[in-house]
Amino acid sequence: MRTYALLLLLPAVLLGCDSDGDVVCTNEAVFGILVDPRDAVSNAPLAAHATGRVQDGSYTEDFMLPGSNDGLLSAAEERPGTYSIIVEHEGYQTWTLDNVEVKDGICHVNTVRLTAGLEPVE
Repeated sequence: MRTYALLLLLPAVLLGCDSDGDVVCTNEAVFGILVDPRDAVSNAPLAAHATGRVQDGSYTEDFMLPGSNDGLLSAAEERPGTYSIIVEHEGYQTWTLDNVEVKDGICHVNTVRLTAGLEPVE
């Protein structure tokens, strides 16, 4: 019987619901896009010296430098849209990806996490 009761409570905990079943949203800001730039050959992390931007129509935003977001490049804070992503790093070819869709969630945008495999310039 205890197992059954725990299984009934699990969805409420995962969704962030209160005791009445209402959704409880946090005050934190959530980024729509997180990018982990890596060397395509060695898989070494490159975020510390990478730059870039996201673009959705006429909207353009530079990536925030790695910091609190697990050392990843971040952009599109609480902003849904369809983005083109550009990541640049000295000594590497520019990495681009188009049509990345960030959707609204219940409380925040649903974050899209990407790995950018940057190819060394020969």
